[in-house]
Amino acid sequence: MASYRFCRPDDIPRLVRAVNDCAPVVDQNTDQWSDETFKKYINQLDLWPGYCSLAVNDQHSACVLLSCKRPGKIQLLELRTNPDSLRRGHAAHLVTSLKDKVSIVAPDSYIEAIVPTHRSDLMGLFGALDFFLEGESLFDFECTHFNFSTISTEIVVQAEIDELAENFEFKKCLNWERELKSLISTKKEIKVLAVAGIEGYMAYLAYKMTPDGKIAIVSMGQLDQPVKTIFYAMLVNKLIKDIGESIVIPKITETEVPYTVLKELGFEKTTEYIQFLCPSKIH
Repeated sequence: MASYRFCRPDDIPRLVRAVNDCAPVVDQNTDQWSDETFKKYINQLDLWPGYCSLAVNDQHSACVLLSCKRPGKIQLLELRTNPDSLRRGHAAHLVTSLKDKVSIVAPDSYIEAIVPTHRSDLMGLFGALDFFLEGESLFDFECTHFNFSTISTEIVVQAEIDELAENFEFKKCLNWERELKSLISTKKEIKVLAVAGIEGYMAYLAYKMTPDGKIAIVSMGQLDQPVKTIFYAMLVNKLIKDIGESIVIPKITETEVPYTVLKELGFEKTTEYIQFLCPSKIH
């Protein structure tokens, strides 16, 4: 018989073990978590132990749910079931329990899940639990054939994350990792390139290195609208010249950068994600 419970800050080591024990079968390349990984997400994404829960069967992790909390919204960061405990209702129980808790402590909040479309199991689960599809899709992009290798990079300079808030308007992002608050909280990991103008920066690109050695663009922006491809071309070309060509853009919406611009630069879509929402007080 499985037992279920929400967690406390002193449960972080147990949650980390559960995340590693319950790595999805469909993704054997899932990175291993550590206590430091968990604490990083507390800082970056407002991961709250009190909104995380465990299903335990015979002292073994059967399922784990990790949730982040910001005003008006709870976002599911991880929902993993141990491969030996599949199809026993553990994930549904944890999500339903979260809905019950949020309906009491934060009744005006929405619960959100960003799900890759190839995970038909998760799409079916959230659909069965009264979540509905909302908003635009997100995509991962990869640079496969950069088209502006001869463009000048003379006016591309190094910048700082803190400077971006003074020069650019940041909008809410479906991917919380791309929001300004998250960028500032992890600024030690992030570097910024900017196109310098007479009175300030005209465009920027923020990036970090991934564990597998790729360059991940975590934020992009311009002052001028409509977006000028040439500014992003300068920034990407500088990135390629200084570091390398293995560049990805994780979970970006067309609201942030038009997909036509990314395609013109030489980026191609890889993984698609969709947003599921559920008002916490609707069951």
